[in-house]
Amino acid sequence: MFSIDSKDFSCPKKKLAREETIISPYREYFSYQLPAEKQYWTMCGQCATVSGVPIIDTEFNHIISSNLISQDQFFGIEINKDIHKVNTAAYPGIKFINGDFYSTLLEHSNNDNFNPGIINVDLLKTPQYGASTFGNIMHLISKSGINNVMLIGNFLLRVYYNKEQDGNEIASELKNNISYKISINTRNWKRRNQYYKYYGTGKSNTVLGSVIYYLKD
Repeated sequence: MFSIDSKDFSCPKKKLAREETIISPYREYFSYQLPAEKQYWTMCGQCATVSGVPIIDTEFNHIISSNLISQDQFFGIEINKDIHKVNTAAYPGIKFINGDFYSTLLEHSNNDNFNPGIINVDLLKTPQYGASTFGNIMHLISKSGINNVMLIGNFLLRVYYNKEQDGNEIASELKNNISYKISINTRNWKRRNQYYKYYGTGKSNTVLGSVIYYLKD
């Protein structure tokens, strides 16, 4: 039996974070629902139990039940092969993809039907290690010419009992990233003024922070 992902993606704190960083901002900046031609890309995590029972209030269930997107707009990338198998068995027909997040986006960006409206970059990394991935994804979208897209970056601000960082560290690391700088200088990216801070699932003392960027016609 494989070791299933231990993170509780249905935790109320995660659900509130999605409301505050994905659902509400998209509706504020764009529209109540993602347009039919647009796609929702995310690091999906585990969406069902080993026995194939859907887990309520995971990102997949939450985003769809909110009426932000329809099922056919969802693209869930998961690097763990065992978790990917659980997801595809529980939700046949849903676009679950096994692979590295950036590499998968890069591969699909060469297809004519690649048209993200929301990309949720749920990094399990501190700003020092996650800024490069976020910057690369921003640059990928920038050079593709895609418009009307919102990009969410989630960073670890405190792990275990290490010193807690804040939104200033996220901003500083991004500003020092060459892909981010090229993107900001070549496209009209707008940024939500404040970052969103929230705590890890369960009794964890992990602290996370989210930043939101968007391109709009």
